[in-house]
Amino acid sequence: MELMFLLLGERIVNSSIQVQYLTTDPLTIRSKAILPLHMIDPLNNDPFWNNKIEKYFSQPLDLVFNDMIYKTYYELYEVKKTNPIISQRTTYYDQLENTVIKHANRIFTRMRFVQLEHGEPFFYQ
Repeated sequence: MELMFLLLGERIVNSSIQVQYLTTDPLTIRSKAILPLHMIDPLNNDPFWNNKIEKYFSQPLDLVFNDMIYKTYYELYEVKKTNPIISQRTTYYDQLENTVIKHANRIFTRMRFVQLEHGEPFFYQ
């Protein structure tokens, strides 16, 4: 079926709504990606990319974010490393020097479904 779509030049999935998957694993079992060698700072002991949880806890110091939960933060805001060239949307800067831009429309977020039997991941989430 996939081959037929590719040969005909058709899209297999056409989604009109953006969905963002959020990390919910505890620090002890969470996997991390290593920065490329040219980006590793010899003065910094952390050679890993910041994940969504770390970015959430480093959110901008503004009253808007005081009572905002993890899921809502990513539904309403996009976190980017680079500065926007021109943005008419509300823009903030977090404590990791990322640009936090308010989405024009709220997006859907999804998290891994865990149950009580999963133990620590259930209680962490």
